[in-house]
Amino acid sequence: KINSYSVKAVDPAAASCPDSLRVWRQFQEGLVVDISKAYPSLYLSEPLTWYQCLYLRLDGRDKPGCLFRLRRLGFGHSSSPRILKCVLDYILGPDAVESVQPSDLPSLSVEGSLLRTGPVSAEFSRDAVPKHYKYFDDILVPVQHVAEREQARKNVDVIRSLLQSNNLYTKPPSFLDGSRLLGLEVRRSAGGQLYWKRRVSLATLLEIEHKLIEDPTSLTAKDISSWLGSLASHLPVLRWLRPTVAIGKRLLGRSIGSDYSRWNESPAPNIISYCSHICKELRSRGDPARGRWQLPPVTEQVWCYVECSDIAIGVSLTTPRNEVLFDTTALRTPDKDSIRATTHINCGELEACILGIEMLVRFNYTNAIIYCDSTAATKWLQALIDKQKIHVSGIYKLLITRRLSLLRSLLAQYPLSLKVCQVRSQNNLADVVTRVCFNFDAYVTKTANSDLLAFTPRLGGEVEEKKWWPSPNEIQEAQGDDKLQYYGGLPILPVSLHRNVILKLHNFMLHAGEKAVREVVKRYYYVPNLTLAIHEALQYCDDERCVRERAKKTIIDTTSPRRLATTIWSTVAADVTYIDGRGCLIAVDEYSRFASGRPVQSEASNWLWKALCSIFNDPLLGWPVYLRCDRGAGFLALKHRLRERGVVLVATSGHRPTANACVERLNGTIKAKMMYLPTTMSLSDKLQQCIEVYNNTPHSSTKKTPVEVLLGRQPRIGAEQPEPVPTSEGQAPFEVGQLVW
Repeated sequence: KINSYSVKAVDPAAASCPDSLRVWRQFQEGLVVDISKAYPSLYLSEPLTWYQCLYLRLDGRDKPGCLFRLRRLGFGHSSSPRILKCVLDYILGPDAVESVQPSDLPSLSVEGSLLRTGPVSAEFSRDAVPKHYKYFDDILVPVQHVAEREQARKNVDVIRSLLQSNNLYTKPPSFLDGSRLLGLEVRRSAGGQLYWKRRVSLATLLEIEHKLIEDPTSLTAKDISSWLGSLASHLPVLRWLRPTVAIGKRLLGRSIGSDYSRWNESPAPNIISYCSHICKELRSRGDPARGRWQLPPVTEQVWCYVECSDIAIGVSLTTPRNEVLFDTTALRTPDKDSIRATTHINCGELEACILGIEMLVRFNYTNAIIYCDSTAATKWLQALIDKQKIHVSGIYKLLITRRLSLLRSLLAQYPLSLKVCQVRSQNNLADVVTRVCFNFDAYVTKTANSDLLAFTPRLGGEVEEKKWWPSPNEIQEAQGDDKLQYYGGLPILPVSLHRNVILKLHNFMLHAGEKAVREVVKRYYYVPNLTLAIHEALQYCDDERCVRERAKKTIIDTTSPRRLATTIWSTVAADVTYIDGRGCLIAVDEYSRFASGRPVQSEASNWLWKALCSIFNDPLLGWPVYLRCDRGAGFLALKHRLRERGVVLVATSGHRPTANACVERLNGTIKAKMMYLPTTMSLSDKLQQCIEVYNNTPHSSTKKTPVEVLLGRQPRIGAEQPEPVPTSEGQAPFEVGQLVW
């Protein structure tokens, strides 16, 4: 019968710790009361105790045991919080923010009814309970001003008396400063501002690391899920840890599948490795769970950063001083057999805006500035605020329109005063809550079907993505003639194929510029007015990153380094750059501009030496005469090793990137091309493809591809037209029977 009353608790969100935190963080001062022993249980009559028996072998498995009867009926996690909330609501009444009166409940104890009587102070009547906020066994009595502290103490005495009269005893009350509540620890800084941090220490969170490394079989999938939950739980600010934990939970759930019995088994090896990497990042970066305690008044203006990536959408709520008040991450719906979503990025950006407005409504803020790094989403949201008409086109028109309609309804329903500003991605504070801080592709398991699909040959070439040129039959059919038409020794590319060929080449070259595309096309085809044809074709590239990069007009004006490269592969410039948080050694020949690269674990000399040996031991390249590099400790430590191989180390001046301009410029080129590669690829594969595209693209300084300069000839890529076999010069000038030896 008690269960029929426990579900009728006054607070419909009794177990919502985030909701309670949002209310409690409105106060800078207050007194916290904690109930010492709040464990609901029911006494059982003597005949019923025989239905709860335990047989324990205390002396060992082979020894006889003892039979124990449980005289109390305990409650599990599913009902205990509700029962406790129901009891406290009846004793103290609802919280200050609630207007619903408590229900008339019958006696819930064995000996007598729950009472609202006791040694109540004279200033209060029997039914007058001071203003308070409850979350299970934690009770907050707020203090609006410092002068009200004494009155707050009296209020606490009243609440403690009411609880004591019903056999609920509390610990000594404590002020908000220095208290531990709702899983947080609150401290006051030297400036008088309250700040919170995680109640559990970092060492306690990392106790599982030893088992992950030494004895992973002792852990079950339930243990891993519980540990990941303890890392995130209900904390208001988590920054980089929130998407990392979310991806970990998704990987764990996928490894379990629909077989729920596997939750009691050891998790997959990739899950163990992923959790070990999380522990490593926590040790190096520290625990990000900390922040400002008090929320600004609802009348003040706040900043709301929104962001979307291929795995998640995120929102960061901050003050105008960029103090993060709250952040959240919502994983996007991925495709089948993938961890990422392929829905158009603009759909995700609009979803992030919807989530940002939802957070503003939850926190009751009506005056805010929304910062977004998407040009399209910024313009659309501003048009909605200004009540202007929006025109959407493309295959995602219906999905975009649906999200815009939801945004329009939210703006009409809630009295929000919003401003929209576009911000660069590196300045977007929500970017960190949408990306995992390390490359997690190695921990994603692929199904057998997806592996086979990746190696399935397609018509038109060995790999479809590497073939951008049309076949001779396609050109001939487009020309509408029986034979291929040539001009200047090159086949004429019909107008009907211009856009398709140019866009395929543009994508193959990782969205190279117009000049690079023009240099490649004119090597294999004749196209009248080629510059205009390329310019018009590239306008149809719908990649938002490519459009943004084409809009930038970067003028590079650097002083040339000291000229040492007089022949091919005589002077090689090397440098270490970081891509996706991992180091990569990049080497480029200053004469031919031929490049090579290898991922490295760190900038230590041993790792750099292994990478350099891997590049220079290639029989087609060999060791150079000079190696130009910066004054990094790892490079300088290789001076004597290189001299033993006949290589002179040329160290550039410090803090001047133009001294090693060739490789520094190449670093930027590789990073720009990396944006267009799928994030599911490993770093080594992405680096190899970017360098391969760079080496086969005509360079602006040599007007030839680096491979062409290195080999001394133009390599054939397969786009060339077949050449006929040369005919003989004529019949031999000999007669029958004539001796020719």
